Amino acid sequence: MSEEQTVSLVDVLEEDEELEEEASAVLAGSDSDHCSYPQGYVKRQALYACNTCTPQGGEAAGVCLACSYTCHEGHDLFELYTKRNFRCDCGNRKFSELQCKLHPEKDDANTLNKYSHNFFGLYCTCRRPYPDPDDQVEDEMIQCVVCEDWLHGRHLGCAVPDCVEMQEMICESCMNQHVFLWAYAAHLAVQGPTLQTKEEKGEQSEAGVPKKEEKGEEMVEPSCKRSRQEAEQSCRLKALKEAGQKTDQSGAVFWPSGWRSRLCSCSTCQVQLADAGLSFLLDEADTVLAYENKGKTNEQRQQGHDPLMSALDNLNRVQQLEIIHGYNDMKTELKDFLQTFAAEGKVVTSDDILLSPALQHLGCAVPDCVEMQEMICESCMNQHVFLWAYAAHLAVQGPTLQTKEEKGEQSEAGVPKKEEKGEEMVEPSCKRSRQEAEQSCRLKALKEAGQKTDQSGAVFWPSGWRSRLCSCSTCQVQLADAGLSFLLDEADTVLAYENKGKTNEQRQQGHDPLMSALDNLNRVQQLEIIHGYNDMKTELKDFLQTFAAEGKVVTSDDIRQFFEQQSRKRRRADSGPFFS
Repeated sequence: MSEEQTVSLVDVLEEDEELEEEASAVLAGSDSDHCSYPQGYVKRQALYACNTCTPQGGEAAGVCLACSYTCHEGHDLFELYTKRNFRCDCGNRKFSELQCKLHPEKDDANTLNKYSHNFFGLYCTCRRPYPDPDDQVEDEMIQCVVCEDWLHGRHLGCAVPDCVEMQEMICESCMNQHVFLWAYAAHLAVQGPTLQTKEEKGEQSEAGVPKKEEKGEEMVEPSCKRSRQEAEQSCRLKALKEAGQKTDQSGAVFWPSGWRSRLCSCSTCQVQLADAGLSFLLDEADTVLAYENKGKTNEQRQQGHDPLMSALDNLNRVQQLEIIHGYNDMKTELKDFLQTFAAEGKVVTSDDILLSPALQHLGCAVPDCVEMQEMICESCMNQHVFLWAYAAHLAVQGPTLQTKEEKGEQSEAGVPKKEEKGEEMVEPSCKRSRQEAEQSCRLKALKEAGQKTDQSGAVFWPSGWRSRLCSCSTCQVQLADAGLSFLLDEADTVLAYENKGKTNEQRQQGHDPLMSALDNLNRVQQLEIIHGYNDMKTELKDFLQTFAAEGKVVTSDDIRQFFEQQSRKRRRADSGPFFS
C-alpha cells in the first residue's frame, strides 16, 4: 500500500508540471484581453465551450480565450484546445441570458463555424468525456487534423508511433471520407506502426507476402525539397497512384513533419481539395505547431500590453530569479517532504505541518517580505550577545514573538514579552545622522531602556536597519574586535550588491547565463511561473492550515485530492496530455 501511495504522489506532481507546460503552449497564440470576434473567422485559436450557458441538449457554441476569462469566469467550461476558422459565439443568440462584456455587438449566429460533440464535453468515437471518471485505462488523446476531434489512442485502429507530438494524425473516418488521401498515405505517412499491427496478426497480401514489401521497387518518394512550381508540371498524386504501391486502408494515419509540403498542388488537386473542404492541408501554417510557434514570436514582439506582465517587467532581475527559484524550490521540497511520509506509509500530522523546515532550522517563523530583510542566525546572535539589545528595538519582532505567544509563554512579569515595558521603548529615527550618533552611545541608551526580547532563534532585520546602529568610537571598536565592522557598511548588503550588478548588467548585456535563460522565457511562461508559485503557496497554506487548526492528520488521499482540485481549478489545464 505504501508503494502505491509513493508512486501516486510523484505521478501527481509530475502531471501538474506537464499540464503547466501544455497550457503555455496552447495559450501562447491567443489574446487573453480582447474578444477575437472582430477578427472574423480566426485561422486558429484556443477555444472553450461553456456547459453553464450552452449545456447539452441546446445549440453548440464556442468562446474565445478572452471571453472564457472575462464573460465566463466561474462557469463550467470545456477546453477544446485549438480549432481552425472559428468565430467567437460569446453573447450571440445561443446565449439567451448572457451578453458578451468584451464585444457585445455580434451577429445572431456564425454560419461558417463547425461544431461537433466536443462542444458538449464529449470526445472520440466512443463519445466519452475527458477526463473520464469511469475509464480506468491510461490513454493519450490525439487530435485529428481534418475533423479536429480528439480520439483515444486505443480507438485509432492502429498503433501510436513514437514522437507523436511532432506528427499529425488523420482518423480512419476522415481517411475513408476522402479516399484519395490513401494514395498519399502509401508514400508519405508514418507506415511502421500501422503495418506492424497487421503483420503481428500474420495477415498477408493477395500475393502471399506482407504488404509492406509489395511492389517495393516501384515506390515513388517525392522529395520534400520539390517546389510547388515543379509540381504544377505534372500531377504528383496521379504519379503516386500509378506507382501502385499499396497500404492497408484501415485505421488512423500518422503523417511526419513537413508532409504537407509534399502534397500535389496542381490546379486539379487544388480544386479537389477545395471541393472536399481540405484546402488547409496545403497551408503549412495551419498546423498546431505553427500556431504555437507564432504565438511565442508574437509574445516576444509585443511586450508590456498585459497588466500582469507589466508588473513582471517592473520586478528587478533579482526578484525575477527569486520567483523562479522559489517556485522550483517549493515544488522540490514539497515533493521530498510528502514523499518521505508516503514511502513509509505514515500520515502527516498537525505537528509536522507546524514544524516546517524554516521553523526547525531557524528557530523562528519566517516573516513576510523576507527578500527585503536581512537575517542573523541564532548561533551568531549568541556569539555576539550585544546584538540582542539592538534586536529588541530594530528587528522584525512579530513572527518570532508570535511563535512564543502561541505556546502561552510569558515574561518574568507575567505578561507577554511583546508588551513588556512597551512605553519605555526607545526607537531611534532612521533619519538620525552619524554625526548625532557620535555625541552619545546609541547602544548604551537602548540597553538602559530595558526593553526585552526573547533571545532565541534567528533574527530578521528590516531594510535600512544598519543605518540605525551606533557608530560611536566605542561601538566601532567593539564591532571591529568582533569582526563585524561590515555591519556599519550599507553597501555590504546583498541587495546593494545585486542592485550594483543590475546596473552593470544593463551596461554589459549577455554575461549572466542565468539571466539569459530568464530572458529567453516567453511571457506566458513567465506568467505561469508567477501564477504557479503564488497559487501553490496560497492554496497549500490554506489546505494545511485547516488540518492543523482541527488537529487532523493529512493522509495520502488528502494530498492527491488537493492536487487534483488544484488542476481542475485551472480550466486551461483541463485538456490533459493532448497531442496534435
